[in-house]
Amino acid sequence: MNHEPFEELLAAEALGILKVEERSQLQDHLRTGCLTCRQLRTRFQAAAVALAAATVERSPSPTLKTRLLNQIRSTTSPLPELSKRPFLGWLLAPRLTGVTASAVAGMLAIFVVHTILRSPPIYAQVIRSDGNLTVEGKSAGVNDKIPFGSSFYTGQNSFSDLRIANAAVFRMGPNTQAKVVKRKDQIVVVMKTGTMLSHVKTGTQYAVLTPVATAEARGTVFFVKMDAPQTAYICLCNGHLMVSAPGAQQELVASHHKAVQVSQENGKTVLASAPMRDHVYDPVFLAESF
Repeated sequence: MNHEPFEELLAAEALGILKVEERSQLQDHLRTGCLTCRQLRTRFQAAAVALAAATVERSPSPTLKTRLLNQIRSTTSPLPELSKRPFLGWLLAPRLTGVTASAVAGMLAIFVVHTILRSPPIYAQVIRSDGNLTVEGKSAGVNDKIPFGSSFYTGQNSFSDLRIANAAVFRMGPNTQAKVVKRKDQIVVVMKTGTMLSHVKTGTQYAVLTPVATAEARGTVFFVKMDAPQTAYICLCNGHLMVSAPGAQQELVASHHKAVQVSQENGKTVLASAPMRDHVYDPVFLAESF
């Protein structure tokens, strides 16, 4: 089987630039159980995390920038058009020689460094925990850093608070399974089971993605609970929230608890108003968020 088309999709996924339709195509392929692409996915994601973690926060010197731009301007050989995504086309080009290769390499390095510095952090840190918290099957505790893409779970009668720099804090209730990923400049918490209370700093692009619906916020406190595999309860505690699901969407604006329940019934989305339930404001959680 030709895996080359999926290699580009996997690379784009690791860099956080995968388009919606491409994500669906890639997921369909991975569901076939392709071992080669699963292994590549792990390697690409690990490389992206390692690169970001090793980056030193400083801008290139004016001298280096000037030299690089002069090299690019003096180049006459056109770059090969091997990809619909120019950035990945440069990465996958089989032949780049002389000044062109040097210029592209330098420009790529600057692009990667600056993209990382502009993007959200690539880990969530445990700031409070009571009971059991596991990350990829291993026990975790206060001050531990959880890389984006790692699956984490809270046990029965357990809770954990995780902070993503000064951008967001979320509290996982008992029996919660989730992971944090990055999509361009957006922080996305992929939640499969349990409950989650999120406090998002104003201006941060943040979303909680469940199997049923997505809640997107900027500067909001909101609560999500998976009532059942096909039913999610979402409550806006304060702020502005967009709730979307296949074939349905509702914008919530409130200063005090406005909730909806989203469910899938016979292949259709049902989105209905719901009362406030199953959560309360925690002064400690809110006070220590940022």
